[in-house]
This record gives sequence, structure tokens and C-alpha cells, in this order.
Amino acid sequence: MDVEDYVANNVLREGESIVWRGRPETGVSFKRNWMKTAFGVVFFAFAIFWTIGASIEGGWFGLFGLPFVAVGFWLVSTPWRDARRANRTYYAVTDKRALIIKVGREVTTTTIAPGDIDGLRRTDRPDGSGDLRLREPAPANRRGNISLDSGFTDGFWGVQDIKGAAAAVSAMMSAAR
Repeated sequence: MDVEDYVANNVLREGESIVWRGRPETGVSFKRNWMKTAFGVVFFAFAIFWTIGASIEGGWFGLFGLPFVAVGFWLVSTPWRDARRANRTYYAVTDKRALIIKVGREVTTTTIAPGDIDGLRRTDRPDGSGDLRLREPAPANRRGNISLDSGFTDGFWGVQDIKGAAAAVSAMMSAAR
């Protein structure tokens, strides 16, 4: 699927044009979460070791280790899952709104109008890449739980050209005033 054609034919409104476009870098997650992955390797290896040892000694008792093997595998596979997600995510800023497009079995487009941008915050890394948070997470309820409907922070994460993304969002917000 060509995302550019999809956006031009299905997402852009009449008279709307793309000012900036980008994608998350695939290696950013591993750089940030290497400790989690390292812990996952140790956890996964120990879970396999324990499960095999318990199976040899106690037969069916080794089955109790399978959930731990699954958790260890989940932790170890984080960089690959994040890279896959990054390869399927596209960002765009038009002259009227910001777009986050995620391609999978379905195409999900999150539209953020200039008035919906709250708590704009830019984080730069030494190589010129960075993150641009467009909305704050929803406040927690009395129990401390965040609503699943609006509890996620929207933004452009792991973008190579963070300066260009921030400039495009700022220009869009200024034009909307």
C-alpha cells in the first residue's frame, strides 16, 4: 500500500496540502529500552532453564514455567515489535492539522486539529532526531487509572527531522489563530 496515495485520496480535505511528512526511526526504541531487553534476555534464559529442569525432574511441573517463558519472550521481542510498529507508522502535518497514520490490517488515522494540541513539547537528541508531544495524557480518575479512550499521548516519536516537524506544527498553529 502506498501511504502517500492513500493520504492524498482518502485523508486530505479539499484545498489541504501536506507541509511536512516523516516516519519514526526503527532503532530508537532499542536505544532507549536496551536495559529492558537485557533484563528480558536474562529472564527468558532463566525461565527456559527452570522449565526444562522442572520438566526433567517433575514431569508436568515444568508447565508452570511456560507463562514465565512467554513473558521473557515478550520482553526479548520488544525491539522487533517496536521496529515493526515504526515501519507501519507515518506522520504528516498539513496546513490545517497533524496526522498520525498507522498501517496494519486496517489503516488508522489520528487527526489532531490545532485547537486540540495541548502541551506541545519537543525533545531533541544529539543526532538531530527527537520527539514532539502534541497532547498531554488524560488525567487519572479517582482510583488513579487513566481512561483507555484518551489516556495515550499523541505525538511524533523518534523522528529524524524533529526541527522541521516542530516548525511545521508551529506554523499550522499560528495560521489557525
